[in-house]
Amino acid sequence: MVDQGQKGYCVAATMERAMRYYGRDMDQHEMAQMAETSAAKGTDPRSMVEVLRKLGVSLGCKIHVLEDFKPAEFVKMINKYNSMAKDKGKPEITFGQVIDIGAVYQSFDLDTFKALRAKEKSDMKRFQGYPEKYVKQGIPLMWSVFAGLVEENPPLPGMGGHMRMIIGYNLKTQEILYTDTWGPGHEIKRLPLADAWTITLGVYVVEPRSTTM
Repeated sequence: MVDQGQKGYCVAATMERAMRYYGRDMDQHEMAQMAETSAAKGTDPRSMVEVLRKLGVSLGCKIHVLEDFKPAEFVKMINKYNSMAKDKGKPEITFGQVIDIGAVYQSFDLDTFKALRAKEKSDMKRFQGYPEKYVKQGIPLMWSVFAGLVEENPPLPGMGGHMRMIIGYNLKTQEILYTDTWGPGHEIKRLPLADAWTITLGVYVVEPRSTTM
């Protein structure tokens, strides 16, 4: 466990955990300085990926993108959501040229949004395959999510973009096992596959070019 504390250091704290797993003695505060991480950057999906990539370069790591947040795809998703929301008599999402991603996620009707994401069967199946492939090899996955949207136990404070680590899966129960940087009680948690896919913003593989410093 590496506790990120009250700062928006989720990427740096999760990266520290990954580096320690690989045998590197790293510190989240040192890495936050490397990537010029601020509390504000801890919540925006695009900024989280920017921080992850900066750290990858600084630490000599290979970053493999499995799923990534794409603004154009996000707009398409909102339009599909609005079509479904209209049919269900739910409020539609309005946006201008500048989109507040967090505000959009907080405006979603959860049942409607989950139904929309559940229709992406091939995408969800692909997501399910990542831990099957990489965790079996002993490689944890960096997992970018919009936290606070679905119920978790224990819950996280507030809602917003967040980075955590996928460390396992259960095919029988259709659950994703993950760990979070919020300290005691968050060491190992699990979510149903459908919920995990609903909140997914991105999935990344981080591999050091060398396991020694």
